[in-house]
Amino acid sequence: MIKEMYLKLSGVDGRIIQNSFWSQYENSSKVAIFYPGYRYPTEAPLFHFLKLHFLSNGWSILALEYRYNENIAFLNLPDAEQTEYLSSETKLLQNQLESQLKFDRFCFVSKSLGTTIAFKMLENDFALLDNKKFQYIWLTPADSNMQICDYIIENKIPSIYIIGDADPYYDEKLVSKIKDQMNGSYLIVPKAGHLFNHGEDLLKTMFNNQKIIEFLIKNIMA
Repeated sequence: MIKEMYLKLSGVDGRIIQNSFWSQYENSSKVAIFYPGYRYPTEAPLFHFLKLHFLSNGWSILALEYRYNENIAFLNLPDAEQTEYLSSETKLLQNQLESQLKFDRFCFVSKSLGTTIAFKMLENDFALLDNKKFQYIWLTPADSNMQICDYIIENKIPSIYIIGDADPYYDEKLVSKIKDQMNGSYLIVPKAGHLFNHGEDLLKTMFNNQKIIEFLIKNIMA
């Protein structure tokens, strides 16, 4: 039986960071943490089916919902202050995750803005990685794309990197480096945009998502 719970997580000014924690087994040794995009929630199709995959294979799941697109205080800040707000809140969240999650294996699944948050934690010497088995999934990295690629290559971070070649953040030079030097696997989705959409073609967009899910299932650590 799958149990749904919630972790006590808070951010800047004590605001509640919404989340859901699912577990099928009381003594699960592995957890997948989902970092959504700015307007790509953890209920979105790709995340939904990935959560089903993890649960069916004995993983616990933590789905974060920081909801910056609904945070008026954040939205009213100038760009530079938004960056500082995001960095401060990420550090607070990181400290809480480190104190509350006691698992042997971690898989970090991030999309767009979520890749920046996951990356900031990784840069901050994320204690959850100490002497544990882990893997990062980078779905359509956005503003931090270059930094993420350079960091995971230099530090040999076990990763899966996926982006569409019609995504405005797609960079052929970065992709070439990923192909040659990355510790893990990658998938470039032809004609796919930032949401893995194929223009306005719904069927081709659905096919893109299916292709990505199949690729991830084959490459996610057991």
